Amino acid sequence: MPARQRLAVLSIAASIALAMGCNDEPARQAKAEPPVPVPAVQPAPSAPSGVPTPQEQATIEKVMDARDEMARVAETHAGNCDAAAKGIEEVVERSRALLAASAQLDADPAKRKWIGEKYGARMLASSSKVMALIETCDQHEGLARIFEWLD
Repeated sequence: MPARQRLAVLSIAASIALAMGCNDEPARQAKAEPPVPVPAVQPAPSAPSGVPTPQEQATIEKVMDARDEMARVAETHAGNCDAAAKGIEEVVERSRALLAASAQLDADPAKRKWIGEKYGARMLASSSKVMALIETCDQHEGLARIFEWLD
């Protein structure tokens, strides 16, 4: 697999891990700090921080639909790199605005965590199908260009 695509794959995998909250820093801190006793009376819960607005949640759902569509294209055209590149490029072109909005949401660590908790399994499933295509078509220039842009 060319270095560019390996880098893209590693970047995607790292993004998924971050989105799913796979950071062991809190676990290390929890081991180092003694447990804090729970107060007898709990304060009233406030609005959850980091929860995307309803409009942002709708955007995230559309982005997930686009990811799922790319995965279906990758799975359907697993043996035909040209057809897969064409299909994925069509999805990306239709989804450019959504992907840009998604990148803005991803910049907020709390929202990224929320997205990972809610959509982590779905993102991993779609990514695994696209990764299989990348392994098969690792020398395909069209796919390399698409995934480079997505990175």
